[in-house]
Amino acid sequence: MSNRILDVVDLKTYFQDESTGGIIKACDGVNLQMNEGEIVGLVGESGCGKSTIGRTIIGLEPPFSGKIIYKGTDILMESRSNRSKVRRNIQYIFQDPYAALSPRQTVWMSIEEALIINGEKNKTAIESRVKELLISVGLEHYISDSYPRELSGGQRQRVCIARALATNPKVLICDEPASSLDVSIRAQIMNLFLKEKINPLIGSAGVSAVPMAARISHHVGQEANPKTFLLPHAMGPNVAGVIGSAVIAGVFISLVN
Repeated sequence: MSNRILDVVDLKTYFQDESTGGIIKACDGVNLQMNEGEIVGLVGESGCGKSTIGRTIIGLEPPFSGKIIYKGTDILMESRSNRSKVRRNIQYIFQDPYAALSPRQTVWMSIEEALIINGEKNKTAIESRVKELLISVGLEHYISDSYPRELSGGQRQRVCIARALATNPKVLICDEPASSLDVSIRAQIMNLFLKEKINPLIGSAGVSAVPMAARISHHVGQEANPKTFLLPHAMGPNVAGVIGSAVIAGVFISLVN
């Protein structure tokens, strides 16, 4: 498709068990597609490999085999320097915001660092952008001098979101992004993604991802066939359980025909 932005093909990420020496197939033949303007939800139980998929896409875990294609470019076939440039368009929001933030950096320093790494050198532009990002995620400017330990879980999560948005990414991989946010803030963040024309890939073990996604891609480690399921044609038992919970909660789900 001409508007395809991300295409993960037969992705396999394996680990070796240090105690037994056996092979753990965290991701085994995962296929996932994302088109421009689309929000994709990756749903499965805890420990099924959702985080591993995201971490492999952004390069934190080395894949055993497969392809990760961004706008027609297979990232894994690029040189290290080119791979880094391409991956600036793909950012990651970690599941644990406290671990993702440096305890020695204030909120301002964390976001400022992301802007500098992305090539921004103008101090006035940096100051303006940091303020803009904090406001966009619903945080007051005075919080910029705070350290992670001084923030609530929801505030830390929003700082991580602001930092991820600093590079103006085209794809944003969100690992349980709404777990520490209340309902009103969740809606604000998703509206922000749409406003910034960002394509979120949302991983969740529960109902929180369902109302955010127009399409749910499902592959659960070794428990499922290596396919991408489009609702309502097919769904695995774990997805069915999540959807059932969502219906009980009164959540409307847009289904793909």
